[in-house]
Amino acid sequence: MGMIPCRCGNVISTVTGPCPDGHRLVSERRIEDLREKGLSGDDVLSEIFLHTSSVYKCPEGERLLVFWDRHKNEFRYYRPDP
Repeated sequence: MGMIPCRCGNVISTVTGPCPDGHRLVSERRIEDLREKGLSGDDVLSEIFLHTSSVYKCPEGERLLVFWDRHKNEFRYYRPDP
C-alpha cells in the first residue's frame, strides 16, 4: 500500500510496520471458527492476518478507511457523526 490519502488531506503511511493507525477487523464468525479449530498462538495470528479486513484510522479527521476485500487495493471511507 505505502501511502493512503484521507479526504481531510492527511496521508497515512503504511511503509513501516506496524502502522500506529492500522487495525484489523475480525468478524464474530471468524472468532468462533478460530475457537472451534482450537488454534492458539502464531496459528491464530496467521489466520487473523489471512482472513480479516485492514482498517486505518486517520489521526487528523478520525475517518476510518476500510479495505473490505483484502485482494483489492480499494477502501471505503467512514466518518464519525458530528
